[in-house]
Order: sequence, then C-alpha cells, then structure tokens
Amino acid sequence: MMKNFKLFKWTCLPILLLVGYTIFVNYFNIEENNFFSMIFIITITLILLYSVNEFINNEIAKIKPTTSEETHKERITKTIVKDGTAVETITEITEKNPNINSDKNAARIGFLERILYFIGIVSQNWALISIVVVFKTIARYKEIDKQIKAEYFLIGSFLSLIWAIVISVIFIAFDKIHNLGMVNYILNSVTYNLKFLN
Repeated sequence: MMKNFKLFKWTCLPILLLVGYTIFVNYFNIEENNFFSMIFIITITLILLYSVNEFINNEIAKIKPTTSEETHKERITKTIVKDGTAVETITEITEKNPNINSDKNAARIGFLERILYFIGIVSQNWALISIVVVFKTIARYKEIDKQIKAEYFLIGSFLSLIWAIVISVIFIAFDKIHNLGMVNYILNSVTYNLKFLN
C-alpha cells in the first residue's frame, strides 16, 4: 500500500500538475512565461524519468527468488582483552544483503538509460536508442546467460523504454499545446549537426 502511494505521488501527481497547469493557463487566457514553462516541463520530465525506478524494482522483485541467496549471515566474533587476558568473547550474527548496492547502481543506470531514450525519442534519433540497448546488452552479457538474470534484464529494459516513450509523448504534447518550440529546436539542432558532420 505504501509503495503504491509512493509511486502515485511521484508519477501521477507530476502528470496532474502538468494537466492542471495547462487547463489553468488555457482557461484563464493567461500569458505564460516561456522560460518558466520550459523549466517546469523539464523538471517534471526528470521527476517522471526517475520515479519509475520503484515500480521497476517492484516488478523485478515479483520474479526474484526469495532464497538464502538474497541475504547472507555473517558471524563476527569480538574478544575483549583487559590487562593482557581475554575477559569476554562476543559473537554477533548480522544479516547482509549484497544486492543493496547493486540495486542502487541499477536504479542510477536505469535513470540515465531513460534520459537517453527520452532524448533519442524527442530528437527522433533512433540510432541513440539502439546504441543504449547495445551498450546495456554488452555490459550485462555474462549475466544474460542465466535465465532469471535475462528476465530481470528484459523486464527492466522494456519497462524503461515504455516509460520513456510515455514521458516523451507527454513532453511533446505539452510543448505543442504551449507553443514552446523546444521539440522543433531539438530537431533542427540534430538535423543541423548531422548536415555539419556530412
């Protein structure tokens, strides 16, 4: 329940803010500041691109095995020495989860991956999306040999791509409704740079 509320807070609320802003500006015929609108949509886009991490982790956790692989018990023995003789020996058993750091790194990589997907979709640079997929596949090549790891990889990749497409559509729609011209600017920049390279 708490996880669902967190997901709602970081995905639906920004989208509702965008819709509310658009309705408010159009209904009251308010002359909007283009700079503020650009900063607003970029901030909302970054929040949305990051917020899906929790959802993807939850989806992957549904297929992860809940065995002793996930947590390792570590036995630590401490001996208290006083005046050169051992006075007391304390044994502590702690549980360590080695996947915590790798999950944080995977979340960071996923966020950067979605930013690149978003840039590729908005700029219609399909080569960029292909390059991201290729690099991700090469980086995880050894892990993909195992079936469960391959499932994690595919689920995470597909959800990231789908979410980036949804956010790109929202971004493009907001840009067109508010006549910001950011998408045209990006497309013209990409086209100009490609002509310059040729």
